[in-house]
Amino acid sequence: MSLDHLFPWLVEAHYHNLDAHLKYLEEGGRRVHEGEEHPSEEVTGVLIIGNGRLVSQKLRQDGIIKDRLDPTFVPAGTRDEFTGVLSSMRYRDGALVYNGSDRLAARVAKVGNTSAVMDAIRHDFPKLVPSDLVFRGARELTDQVIDDYVGTKTDLAIVVPPTYSTPDHEVHGFIIKRTAYGNVGTGPVLHAGPRGLVERFYFDVQDGRLVAATERFVPTGEGVVLHQKGVEPLPRRYQDAFDRINGIPELRGQEQPPVLYRAVG
Repeated sequence: MSLDHLFPWLVEAHYHNLDAHLKYLEEGGRRVHEGEEHPSEEVTGVLIIGNGRLVSQKLRQDGIIKDRLDPTFVPAGTRDEFTGVLSSMRYRDGALVYNGSDRLAARVAKVGNTSAVMDAIRHDFPKLVPSDLVFRGARELTDQVIDDYVGTKTDLAIVVPPTYSTPDHEVHGFIIKRTAYGNVGTGPVLHAGPRGLVERFYFDVQDGRLVAATERFVPTGEGVVLHQKGVEPLPRRYQDAFDRINGIPELRGQEQPPVLYRAVG
């Protein structure tokens, strides 16, 4: 059951959030600090749990999906279909369940994370994520930070996969977060699997330039660790908007640095 396409499609969708964030700032919106939920409703988030129908049944049995009716699956196998499903979630609460075999998605309106079966996994939450899950560069993820900043949907995205995966059926969690990460004001896109966080995407500022950062993680006995990081410049229009917001009238040089991938550790 392939879910490989979901993360890049969510990254593409997240660029619309950057558009909305920059527009919000240009129209006089206040700076969004790291750890804060974005105040603009135009900056949207989504939680996706895959794979699909069997997982949704189990999540209902365990009281995590709280809808009265079974979820209704619709086609979401092409980029356009998936984008349409995401658009239907705009301004609506809930989450998506994705069936990777048939490439179908279903909205569930009510989700919770109070489940005894998840508690044992949740005890090891710090080992499933990097120490800088909430604050970029943090060397430690404390219980206080988890309590204060890790909400229900992020918790589900990280904890559901190891709880419900089996040797022949992996479950993965994906989330676009509305909580700001780093120094731009937008949140990250996260992908978690049975052994913890797999990859993360976020917008960043490096030497005055807006960049897109993609990080890949590997599990170890002590928890997940950063394995590879890629950084690439954003299209010109984003930098121009960023410069206007920050009162930089002159155009920067048109040269852009190449994409850089490097192994970590």
